[in-house]
Amino acid sequence: MPTPAPDRVLLAGDSHGDAAFVEELCRVAVDQGCRLILQLGDFGYFPRTEAGRAFLASVGRSCTRADVDLWWLDGNHDDHDTLATLAADPAHAVPVAERVRHLPRGHRFTLGGVRFGCLGGAHSIDRARRTRGVDWWEDENPRPEDLVRLGTEPLDVLLSHDAPLGVPESSVLRSLPEDDRSTVQRGRSLLRRAAVATRPRLFVHGHVHRASRAEVHLEEAANGGLRLPVVSLAANGAGDAAWRVLELPSLALLPGGDR
Repeated sequence: MPTPAPDRVLLAGDSHGDAAFVEELCRVAVDQGCRLILQLGDFGYFPRTEAGRAFLASVGRSCTRADVDLWWLDGNHDDHDTLATLAADPAHAVPVAERVRHLPRGHRFTLGGVRFGCLGGAHSIDRARRTRGVDWWEDENPRPEDLVRLGTEPLDVLLSHDAPLGVPESSVLRSLPEDDRSTVQRGRSLLRRAAVATRPRLFVHGHVHRASRAEVHLEEAANGGLRLPVVSLAANGAGDAAWRVLELPSLALLPGGDR
């Protein structure tokens, strides 16, 4: 795929099919000197619905007007049945609209000398209120084969939708029924295993709809473990908390609104 060579990129949390939010991200990207937006899941990919197609068209127009590209991971609230038909090769990002590409699970790419890896997916804790194949999909959760696709070569930045195991649990997670909590923990354990295998310098995710920063000690990693900075981004409707500027190659993260 065409690869920009920026010295900074815009990281964005869940957009949930909110075209106005993505248009604002494009404005922010231009203001912050970013040519690329990396969106971390729950993008709002529902191409089999009229509203979903309108969202994709709107995002394409916004990106084209701003002269920026947007690459996104799948979250739990994206159409996984359709995504499964798009690409079998994680080496290739998939165009879904003008200037917009999906980053498959296990995909790797390099920007400004920085090595990125992608692992989308998460568990829907509200799945009991959803309909299979309409707004909930069995393939939403990260799977062991996703880790195989990602491989074990070192990374600088690991991007995911959910958080890795070891990040402090929210009160919402602690209050889940045991089945849901176990499924969440399995997915987060896979993300932790991916971090242990690839030893990134930074881990960034969405999904939990709040901005935070934690440090996870990966005792399983070689040479005495690894202290991994884990950054969470908020979602649409949260203003500046939903995005951060990542400078390359230093991996310095600028808070929302900084230049």
